[in-house]
Amino acid sequence: MEKKTVCILGWYGTETLGDRAILDGILSALYLAYGECNILLGSLYPFFTERTIYEDGEIYKNTAPGCNITIFDIKEKTRGHYIEKSDVVIMGGGPIMELNLLYLIYNCFKNAKSYGKKIIVLGCGIGPLYSKRLSAVAKKIISIADMAIFRDKKSFDFACKLTNSCNKYYVLEDPAVISIQNYREYHSIKDQCNYLAINFRQPVTHYPVCSTKIMDEFRKVVLSASNYYEYVKLVPMHTFYVGNDDRYYLTEIASSLNRSNVKVLQKPFNLYSLYSIYENAEACIGMRYHSIVMQTLLNGNNYILDYTNKDTGKISGFMNMLDSPEFYNNRYANLENDAIDINECIKILRGKNKYTYPITDTVLWKYCDLLKKI
Repeated sequence: MEKKTVCILGWYGTETLGDRAILDGILSALYLAYGECNILLGSLYPFFTERTIYEDGEIYKNTAPGCNITIFDIKEKTRGHYIEKSDVVIMGGGPIMELNLLYLIYNCFKNAKSYGKKIIVLGCGIGPLYSKRLSAVAKKIISIADMAIFRDKKSFDFACKLTNSCNKYYVLEDPAVISIQNYREYHSIKDQCNYLAINFRQPVTHYPVCSTKIMDEFRKVVLSASNYYEYVKLVPMHTFYVGNDDRYYLTEIASSLNRSNVKVLQKPFNLYSLYSIYENAEACIGMRYHSIVMQTLLNGNNYILDYTNKDTGKISGFMNMLDSPEFYNNRYANLENDAIDINECIKILRGKNKYTYPITDTVLWKYCDLLKKI
């Protein structure tokens, strides 16, 4: 039987470790659905994605054995050659949001449609979207797809409203959940240590959070934590200048405190090394969306800092997918509306109560079943 060729598009080339978890989850689902595949991965900066594939390559050998990955530059006109070679073209996770690059994704999808290829929006969120112009492009991307699987109910509802249809839309957990579950079941080595793992991200223009005020709050959190934990590890989820390298922001915070037990993890690490850091921490604090997903599923003694809209944002969308979201009622602060109660935050984390996310391959099999329909 001839290998299926799948073209994966998205925000690769500027990928965070969250995007890398998405990719690992998608490869796992593709392998289960189609067997060994040829993967054509579109990248905005191919040299950066080459580093990702090198660092996570051993993981893929278990996730999707026999699947070959070819990287191409999605910005070049030669992308049409890769789309034409594919059987299926997918938007592989991440948000459909207020970025001009949505035009690039739409043009690729339109090209794929002209070649008669099957098109899938796979494990994506929606938003934030502010302008009518980019909302219209998002509508076209979703409408042209043969199937759309959204990572939370809020994105599903938004898509239904945007396109006036729910026909080919589904809701499943973020594909990163598949990667995390694979790690927990087959690669987890628990050795809990006395450190607090924290991820902060620099506020960006897409989200209405005041940078100066928030940095002061973050300093207070780290300073307080350094009095109670042997180490406070500041963990970057993104290490590329496009998209704001977390290490600059975290280093600025650490340097201003001058505490010897506050460490910024400067060296890039692969996906499973990151999972181990979160899993083996005594507690975690997360801000980037996928740091929250990982800390919740791998550790469970975590505190959530939500920089997105409390009602419509991706972080609340993820929390609503949990089987016991009420566990996080006092472990959550919305940075747009709430002050961080530092003392209460540390007190809760030192109580060491944990949310336990069940290990199951249900999400993987649900993705597999839907992919087999295409």
